[in-house]
Amino acid sequence: MAHTRPLSTSDRENATPSVLTSSNIGSELGRYEALVRAVKAPRRTLEGLELCRVLKREKLGAGPYPKVSLFESANRIMSDLVIFHAVKWLLRKRAFPFRSYHVEFGHGNSAEHDIVARSGGRILVGEVFNVANSYFPAKKGSALKKLRNSNLDAEFRLLICNNDAVASGFKPQPRSGEHFLLVDIDSGDVRIHSGQR
Repeated sequence: MAHTRPLSTSDRENATPSVLTSSNIGSELGRYEALVRAVKAPRRTLEGLELCRVLKREKLGAGPYPKVSLFESANRIMSDLVIFHAVKWLLRKRAFPFRSYHVEFGHGNSAEHDIVARSGGRILVGEVFNVANSYFPAKKGSALKKLRNSNLDAEFRLLICNNDAVASGFKPQPRSGEHFLLVDIDSGDVRIHSGQR
């Protein structure tokens, strides 16, 4: 089993893959949420182009991603929260035969997938995102393509996203071995849609 270590701010900034287990998920999520609470909106009154520049370009200086803008930090934080709550649910429900999940935070690209789990020759891979409803079709398409073309021979392929990215009646049609997880980052609730074998 891989060495489990705390997830530090510098890890997130560098998108270092980390291991989440049932013994550390609660404390790591709590630590992360504390970092998120440190994020503050710009205090000065801003309008128009100046507001846009600050949101997109000015370094935040706090939170899990202090070296990026508020806009970029918010994107990363929202996706990270999908990862945390999905893995917490996977571990609690024992939905798949894995006791630990290697995760990559912060839109990093050092790992082949956002989530990877291995045990007894079985492999799970997952792609994670948090998007607005209008961007869901494009993001879903690129995530499914990456999962289906993976170099890892995964038995389980998970597409994991925020639940409000889809309409309430959304019914995906996953292929065999594919699973769609819709995550509520406020409550931690997860809905899963699985393809039939």
